[in-house]
Amino acid sequence: MLSRLLTRIGLSRFAPRPRLPGVPVAAEAVATIDTAPHDLIGSMIDSLNALRDQALYRFEELPPQTVQAYYSDYWLAQVLNGGHSQFLHNSGRAPEIFEAVDGGLAAMGASEHRAIFARMRDWAATHPDEAAAQTGFSGGRASELDELDSRFYDLENLTPLAPILARWLAATDALRPVPRADIPQAIAAAARANPAAEHRAMARRIGQVRYMLTDPHYAGFGIAATRVPGWSALIALGGGSYREIEGRQQLAFHVETTSGPCFGVLDAQGARLYARHQPDNPVIDMQDPDDVSAAMRDGRMAAMKQPGVGALKAAVPAAELTRVTQLCRDMDAATAVDLLLRREKTDPGLKTVFVADATTGAPGRPDRLVLTVLLPQRMMTRSVGLFHNGAILVGPDGKQQIAKATRRAITRHAAHCAVDS
Repeated sequence: MLSRLLTRIGLSRFAPRPRLPGVPVAAEAVATIDTAPHDLIGSMIDSLNALRDQALYRFEELPPQTVQAYYSDYWLAQVLNGGHSQFLHNSGRAPEIFEAVDGGLAAMGASEHRAIFARMRDWAATHPDEAAAQTGFSGGRASELDELDSRFYDLENLTPLAPILARWLAATDALRPVPRADIPQAIAAAARANPAAEHRAMARRIGQVRYMLTDPHYAGFGIAATRVPGWSALIALGGGSYREIEGRQQLAFHVETTSGPCFGVLDAQGARLYARHQPDNPVIDMQDPDDVSAAMRDGRMAAMKQPGVGALKAAVPAAELTRVTQLCRDMDAATAVDLLLRREKTDPGLKTVFVADATTGAPGRPDRLVLTVLLPQRMMTRSVGLFHNGAILVGPDGKQQIAKATRRAITRHAAHCAVDS
């Protein structure tokens, strides 16, 4: 019944559940597990990340031993870096991670490591509030977990987990060794074999666009960029740090725009962009370890200065930002953007999307949204106009209509992408 329904609405090709019988790993790493166990583990982790991010498999569709190994190594790395307190914080205490680690340790015969993991798991279950408060840093560490860390480190000195994990993994049928240079082709082949890859790619892009149009930081800085004198477009949003702006400490984010780098601030008043002044710093090749070491010795590193915050360039009031992001949700702007780009003769992809204009209609007058899509190729643009009855895609000249979609087509595309997304 379900398969007939999927066929009727054009989704039958997404019904099969993809299964990958073997994860490609470097054959060279398999050959050296006794002397370099981390090489095999690292190769497997890189492949799993690529299968998830590029070939769009889910972990439950991959060989279970590889997922168990992945999270067992994650537990090992987290505890070695910041203890069980850090592991609880960074893992979010996700039950599926706990199950994978426990199952992996049991399968590989690491009974002593498993006993320590079980103690941590029991403690987290009986102290849920304390477990949720763990950070891995001073003030967010439970003494019981510190004691477990000491036991863990003593055990690692005597019986390291990595060789056990690597030998067990190599003995399973979950790996497909190939020459290291051939792994990218093996990942690409796995993507072609995934019957859900295309569908999931649609859902992922819609999710990315929805985030750009509704996240207050992304949406706010994107709108503000269009108000910079001479016009500008948001390229990327980076990390934030506290800086003195207008006489007080504020969290400022690095914002890259087509008119140059800025600092972005989001608070109760709205979103604002400030000029960023780049100091005249010494030249250091951060990709060259020798030059970095030399810079630390000769004083160049100590002479480096942080960028300065300049004048206010543009602002978006909080009330307007709230109205516009809600309008993007109500009109399902993200689905419309994805559908229209797919209807262009060659899907150009996208780098960023932001609101260029938004009009909330009075009673009896429809809403209207105009979006700007920044393309990856030479920073070219497309414009998307959204109305109550559909949407259009317009070329960079603002005149040539490239594609259009009715509201019904947008709704169908949304339903299409919601299946298995």
